[in-house]
Amino acid sequence: MRNVFPNPHSNTNMRFIHKRITPARHNYTPLVNNELTDTGAWKARLVKQLPPHDASPFNQRIRDYLIEDDKSDLSSLVCECMKHGNVDVLTYILANEDIKSLHIEGPISGRGWKALAKAIPDALHATELTVSKDGFDAYKCKQLFRVLKHMPELQKISLSKVTEEGGILFDQLECPDLPELVDLDVFAKSDPKAGGFRLPLKILRACKVQRLSIEESGAISIDKHLQLAKLLPEQTLLDSLRLKIEHRDTPKQFECYMPFLCGETPTPLVHLDLSSCCIGAYNLNQLLEALPQTQSALASLSLSRCGVARHKKHGETIGINLLPLAGMNSLAHLDLSDNLLPPEPTVALLAELQKTPNRLEILNLNRNLISKNTYSAMASFLRDNETLRRLSFEPSLSQANLHDEVGVLNELVGAMEQNKCLLELEFHWSWPIDEHRASVDAYLDRNRKQAFMDAASQTAAAFVMPRLLMGPEDQEEFLNRRQLPKEFVRHIIGQGLSEQDALTLSSLNKATREAHEEFLRKAGS
Repeated sequence: MRNVFPNPHSNTNMRFIHKRITPARHNYTPLVNNELTDTGAWKARLVKQLPPHDASPFNQRIRDYLIEDDKSDLSSLVCECMKHGNVDVLTYILANEDIKSLHIEGPISGRGWKALAKAIPDALHATELTVSKDGFDAYKCKQLFRVLKHMPELQKISLSKVTEEGGILFDQLECPDLPELVDLDVFAKSDPKAGGFRLPLKILRACKVQRLSIEESGAISIDKHLQLAKLLPEQTLLDSLRLKIEHRDTPKQFECYMPFLCGETPTPLVHLDLSSCCIGAYNLNQLLEALPQTQSALASLSLSRCGVARHKKHGETIGINLLPLAGMNSLAHLDLSDNLLPPEPTVALLAELQKTPNRLEILNLNRNLISKNTYSAMASFLRDNETLRRLSFEPSLSQANLHDEVGVLNELVGAMEQNKCLLELEFHWSWPIDEHRASVDAYLDRNRKQAFMDAASQTAAAFVMPRLLMGPEDQEEFLNRRQLPKEFVRHIIGQGLSEQDALTLSSLNKATREAHEEFLRKAGS
């Protein structure tokens, strides 16, 4: 049997950490069929090939994995094998371990990527691939695409601080189709020399994704932003888009996406996150005017830190119109925080929300400019609201003490006394407001307890009523399929309650179910 590890006494061993000395791949001893079902056979074979006196860090890492069964970080082991060009060990690992998530952290040479491409089986069942801190030329990108071709179940690709170099040869490469790919997540390094964003563009040209997240801080040129914006209409499955374009003083980069965002998208967006983009007031008004007409299914909209307050056009400050947001009946989560919005548009929005039927459950207005009218509008909105679960209403630091006045606090307490749905309030409290704060906390606690009981009743009804219409055999199958405690927890968390609430309800459910089953047994007898 050929030894896939170097002889510890040979002259070449000193170079082993830096350069892998191995025959061609077709010479290594292959697995036999029955070894694939024997979890220890293939490891035993590799153990026999371990050089007994080699204490190099890489061989020690392999020894820990084979003998001690150390599977704490298989991705790290794969990376080490790639860096040493060890095709044989890689082949054994990828063929036998059930790797669902693979994280490859560079820098890794072209030789290392070629080793992975050689070692990968016909179908690696990983569903997530993360590549970080590595630079790709045409050769390495070609090897990456060879790897992707053998990952038919891949659902998510994350590229973090990945750079590119190379010209025509790089542009000629094509990414394979990945039919199961759902998520593409890109974090571009903050470096104008970091490359051209061509790798994500190639993936988007070859694949249709449902969720796309692009975060960059000065690393992507206007030209590449334009190319990405032109590709978005071709993403016919896209329902979630996150753009985070930081460290920009003008909306020039963001404006590349305005035709897509303001037009009819191939599929309705459900989540749109534009936090930290320099949008500008003019573009924001256009966007908010268009969204109610084009995005009827939008459930979550984040416009935090968008620099709209300081934007001017032709030397004049542009007024901000938030009223179209009140017409988006599908919206459940709205984030307008950290924009230093003036009080007037916020007051107008709250007044319109009070008059318009909506499904808003989470509202974040933190760190915008406020006035007493803002607090009055918020109190009036809360008084009769039946959907809002969480409200964040911290003022900017320069206005931290504005709502210490008794009149403002009395309005808030009065609104919370009538509100029956709010579960969480983020509000800046300062002295002397102990009495008011205690009152608000008591009303929030009342609402949480009621939501807890409503959730219990709804879930119990969904559990008990179908069973009353079933025979004993169907009931048993129903019990095995439902897994009620998990549904309780999921429902409770969805209501915005705490983990302790969920755990308590799970325990309560067990006792309730046992009591109900005892009742059915007695009724049957």
